[in-house]
Amino acid sequence: MPGMQRRRWMVRLLSVLGGLVALLAVVGSSTWFYLNPKPVGEQVFINGHILTMDDDNTVVEAMRLEGDRIVATGTTQAILQQAAEQANIIDLQGKTVTPGFIEAHGHFPGSGLKAVAEDVSSPPVGTVLTISDVLKRLRQRASETPPGEWVIGYGFDDSLVAEHRFMTREELDTVSTEHPIFVLHVSAHMAVINTRAQAVAGIDQDTVDPEGGEIVRNAADEFTGLLLETAHDPVRDMAFDFSAFKNLKVVQTSVDDYASQGVTTVQSGKATESFYRPLRLLSRLGVIQQRVVVWPDLDLARSIDAGKIARHQSDKLSVGALKLTTDGSIQGYTGYLSAPYHQTPSERATDFRGDPVMKADQLSRLVSEWHSKGWQLALHANGDAAIDN
Repeated sequence: MPGMQRRRWMVRLLSVLGGLVALLAVVGSSTWFYLNPKPVGEQVFINGHILTMDDDNTVVEAMRLEGDRIVATGTTQAILQQAAEQANIIDLQGKTVTPGFIEAHGHFPGSGLKAVAEDVSSPPVGTVLTISDVLKRLRQRASETPPGEWVIGYGFDDSLVAEHRFMTREELDTVSTEHPIFVLHVSAHMAVINTRAQAVAGIDQDTVDPEGGEIVRNAADEFTGLLLETAHDPVRDMAFDFSAFKNLKVVQTSVDDYASQGVTTVQSGKATESFYRPLRLLSRLGVIQQRVVVWPDLDLARSIDAGKIARHQSDKLSVGALKLTTDGSIQGYTGYLSAPYHQTPSERATDFRGDPVMKADQLSRLVSEWHSKGWQLALHANGDAAIDN
């Protein structure tokens, strides 16, 4: 790992550690006990409809747990006869119990963004109907944010607002010229920024499009504010470079979201090295209660493959498939199709069919290389041409 990158790692890790220490000092001993709960004793669940999910799909009335293990299942009468006197008895009163759900394709802790950013989703998820609605919400967020700090919106879908387009850089400038503004598309494959964010990101007239991305310009060759695919990645990393306290807030909110729906295993798709280290720390501390399967991006996978980071961390945190992105999203018009889009944005040619993020020969080399190393691979492909590749 280059020296500069290593130093950035240490700064981020020390920041998170420092934040955790400060949090413990502020909140007190109750936080320590929350992060380090005592082992659960014997628990007995009775009078329920318990789906065991064994080979025979057996359904039972009761079960007995010792610590974090189910040690017996059967009828209520039989299980009560096995129970110790001090066991905690839970009467399910006919309710159904299932094993914890496994969320199979996600980006944990993405749902926690709502703790630090503005939700600009349209129905049925949110209530935004127009670009004016988006700008109004961002103005409110900016009024509560110190000048110079990022104002973030997420969940925007241009296909669901009345205007059927992205907002422009100039429209975001009406929200604030003192805050860098970053509005993430619902697909997470693109974003719109204002002029202040453009300056912070160092994007100017001479900035060239990165491989697999586009800095969108209008007919006058002026930056519109829209960043597609890999072009939005570095700006997103700047906007999401949260303090230790904000990171904890995001993670805890997401943990609670998943727990409220019975999800006990989550996926963290295309995780970066800078994200993985604090994630590992928070898992070890018990802040993250779910099992987390990390799908690393290429750089993180290289560090793991080189032995710089252990591939298997614990029962609660493990590394899954290498995540590669081959195209974008259909609703953002960045999915790679074999035929032109039925409808295209006004700035696109009528025969526009999207572009691949990586060429077919490059993808083939990567798949062969990592398959030979014994890795599973997970490929994002929305368009039929990307799938064919």
